[in-house]
Amino acid sequence: MAEPNHLDQIPDAEWETFRRCCFVPRTFRSYPCLLMIEPMNEDGDRFWAPFRGQPFDPQIFELVEEAWDHEHCDVCNRRIEDGDDYWTNDGPEHVDLCPLCHPRVVQRLES
Repeated sequence: MAEPNHLDQIPDAEWETFRRCCFVPRTFRSYPCLLMIEPMNEDGDRFWAPFRGQPFDPQIFELVEEAWDHEHCDVCNRRIEDGDDYWTNDGPEHVDLCPLCHPRVVQRLES
């Protein structure tokens, strides 16, 4: 069965972001995240966010080592987990592509 073509569903603004990217190959490794200290609701849910060096208030967030354990491909939403190879932008905008979508995105950008 052929893989679905998710490229046709990408909005123009996202393609503009992809054009600014310099994709480099990486192997995903878990990294720190910020965990909100106080629950957001009565169910006890707490907000999690990847930590990429941004400033944060230690009164509101706790830094948890190796807790961000996956990313998602920005095209097909495939999970990228510890040990998976993928392509990421080596620039300020956070963009990740799985090994299936990366060549398709590059080909579309070059055409």
